[in-house]
Amino acid sequence: MEVERNNQARVQRSHPKLHFSFSPGFNRVIVSFGNFFQPFQRFAGRTKTVGNGFSKHVDGPVVTRLKPGENENQIASGFMIAIPKLILASASPRRAEILRSVGWPFEILPVHIDESRGEEEIAASYVERVALAKAQAALQRDSTASILGADTVVVIDNQILGKPVDEDDARRMLRLLSGRWHQVLTGVALIYGATSQSRVAHELTEVRFAEMNEDEINWYVATGEPLDKAGAYAIQGHGALFIEGLRGDYFNVVGLPVRLLYKLFRADSLNTSMRHI
Repeated sequence: MEVERNNQARVQRSHPKLHFSFSPGFNRVIVSFGNFFQPFQRFAGRTKTVGNGFSKHVDGPVVTRLKPGENENQIASGFMIAIPKLILASASPRRAEILRSVGWPFEILPVHIDESRGEEEIAASYVERVALAKAQAALQRDSTASILGADTVVVIDNQILGKPVDEDDARRMLRLLSGRWHQVLTGVALIYGATSQSRVAHELTEVRFAEMNEDEINWYVATGEPLDKAGAYAIQGHGALFIEGLRGDYFNVVGLPVRLLYKLFRADSLNTSMRHI
């Protein structure tokens, strides 16, 4: 019993509570830090819920939702972040899943733009330009929202690999990547609708492929997974079987460097909702 109490105290010291609550209209999420909400108690190995609402066990913080009638002013003092709801200018299920996994509220608004690359355009400039063009296209349809645009490419030997046009093109890309390091770049554009300010940046991650023989290449292409992926592979899917090394942000390879997105959001001139209370 004494050991259990000691473990409980250690867990509570090492994991500050994290609280998500939605404002009326569900147009933003409030994240606060601090040892504050009494109805929820964290125990080693499990989470106990007392009163209304719900909580769930996670490896790090406890994630909860306010009870009906509560508001952010009823949360004890701490560091508060009012994250605006985003319009995701992309139909990518992978980007949507990343936002969903970190609890960032969003709606999907697919856009169609000309993604042709300029003759002398380098990869970093290309992904930033396309990401911004996507966000701007979405802004034309909703001028008040915060818009997120993103674009991902694979680069090897100064060649930009987009999505393969067919199975033969996918095989060509996989042969090119086999046994070698390559780069994955994602451009991220964030337009804050209230002011129309924009910020654009890109993330670069290096990935090493294992050697692939023809049987492995044919098998992987036959799964269908490479056909709608930049560089003809998905690191979060069957493609993980052939990844030997990674330097940088894993989520960037999936399609959205969420840490970079958060850094853009935090920029003082763009974000007016972060504060101490």
